[in-house]
This record gives sequence, structure tokens and C-alpha cells, in this order.
Amino acid sequence: MNNSINPNGYRSDDPRYGLSGEELTQYYQNQPPHYFIKALYKPDVFSCLKNVEDKYRDYVESHLNLIHFSGTCFSNKSPEPRGIMCIIDAPDKYLAKLYIKSSIYSHYGLLEEPKITRFVSSKKLKYMDRILDSNKQLFVCECIDGPESSERRKYSSLAHHKYQGEIIDKFIAHGPLRNDDNTELIGSLFIIEVENRDAAYELVYNEPMVKNDVFKTVEITRWCYDSFL
Repeated sequence: MNNSINPNGYRSDDPRYGLSGEELTQYYQNQPPHYFIKALYKPDVFSCLKNVEDKYRDYVESHLNLIHFSGTCFSNKSPEPRGIMCIIDAPDKYLAKLYIKSSIYSHYGLLEEPKITRFVSSKKLKYMDRILDSNKQLFVCECIDGPESSERRKYSSLAHHKYQGEIIDKFIAHGPLRNDDNTELIGSLFIIEVENRDAAYELVYNEPMVKNDVFKTVEITRWCYDSFL
């Protein structure tokens, strides 16, 4: 691969191949806006959740036109549900926040303050586009840039895209996280399908950008689709 033609190391089938600088910025600014939303349950709300889960299902089903993925995340230390996570279409952060704040879980005060981050989908799949393997598990991996991320990313970009190409079948979704006004890269997000938590950690911590300390935090959370999807 000629680095002068493709300085960021994108694969030849990637629409970002050959882009850098202002061209790459324009690419991201022209992508349709998606938002990653993560909202943890407040302590001791499980009995209340059971009472309103049918209304929550109705709410999600009434917004399927917006939803890329929606489901429950789980604690690393127990099988208990920990909260909800989704990726949705929304023109801006205000409307993404309105989506989660209008849910029955928020109405009854069952959720902590949600984390809402702009996301650019590289794989562009939705929940209905891939049949999941019943013998595997899903994990959501949130990687947030560190203070030296720009410089460190330069030295791991080629290896990152090569590694990603080797494991691409394990990805349900992947792409960069962006700041609210879509002017800066702030991290990466991916959903993977692997055998278990150990396999998820092995995949993530062998990722060249993770190994090169591009990210200040890496969070891996077990997750599953809403059962009604």
C-alpha cells in the first residue's frame, strides 16, 4: 500500500481510502448523523422495570425507523441487566436525548443520566441485517481518545486497518465517535460477536491502536439485542 496515496491506511474497499486532512473532515461531516446512547439503571429498580417492560417494548417498536441497534447491557460481575444501549438516527444530539428521555424508563425515573455520543457507522448494518450466532455473545467496546491520540494514531493507523480487515466478520458495527458538532474525532466504537468475554478482551487488546495507547479508556460491555427485535 502506497502511504502517500493512502496516508491513513484505509482498506481499498473503504470509502475513506485515500482521504486525509480536509477531505476526510468533509467525508465525516457529510455522513448521516447517528448517536450512541448508553443509560444505566438506577440501583434497586428491577421490580419496577418488570412492571413497565411491555410499554418500553411498545416505545422502541414505534421508533424502529430510527433504530440501528437496541438492547440490554449486563454487568461484568453478574448476569443482572445493567442498563440499555442503542444506536439511532437523529439529526442532532437534542433529538437523540429526547428519544431516551421520552422512554417509559425515563418517565418513571429508572435511568441514570444517559451518555450520548455522535457516531459515524462504517459498516452501516442494522439489527435486521445479520443473523446472530446463538453460540456467541455480543460486546460493545467504547474507546475514548487520550491526550496524545492524534500523534499515536499516526503510528498505528496502517496496522489498525490491516487488523480490522482480518477480523471484520466479527464486527456487527464499528466506526469513529465524534464530538457534538462533528468537527473532531474523539474515539472509536464497535460491537463485536465472539465466543465469550475472554475472546472479546483478546480481540480488543490486540487491536494496534489499543496496544499503542491511542485511547485513555477502553470499556467492554456485554450486550444483547432487545428480545422483541
